[in-house]
Amino acid sequence: EEHIAISTTLTVNQIPQQGYLDLTLADQAAVQYAFRTLAEYEADSSAPAAPSAAAVRAADATITGVAEAGAVVTARLISGELLGSTVADQTDGDYIIAITPQAQGTVIKIVAKDAAGNVSPVTSVTVSA
Repeated sequence: EEHIAISTTLTVNQIPQQGYLDLTLADQAAVQYAFRTLAEYEADSSAPAAPSAAAVRAADATITGVAEAGAVVTARLISGELLGSTVADQTDGDYIIAITPQAQGTVIKIVAKDAAGNVSPVTSVTVSA
């Protein structure tokens, strides 16, 4: 039986694996059939839109809003101190971050990071009375 050699790069657990396979013509046809609809991979390089955030009052223990679905949403103080983070809902992007209540006038920076590692523009919220 005639064999052909093909090469490919496969990623397993984010580690590229390279190798060669000897395939019969029947195996080659099966592989080409199985992968016939695959398009060339295009990395996601687009940052998510800035997350929205509802007003935050000094007594509030949460920050709510909407971000890209499935993105990690993080709230920090201007100093960089982490207040909290969560994953936005996979369907509609709603999020709730639990925080300790902050003093009036405190500025909170909120960003969303998608699965590809792209970071959104910052949304700033100033805590009101």
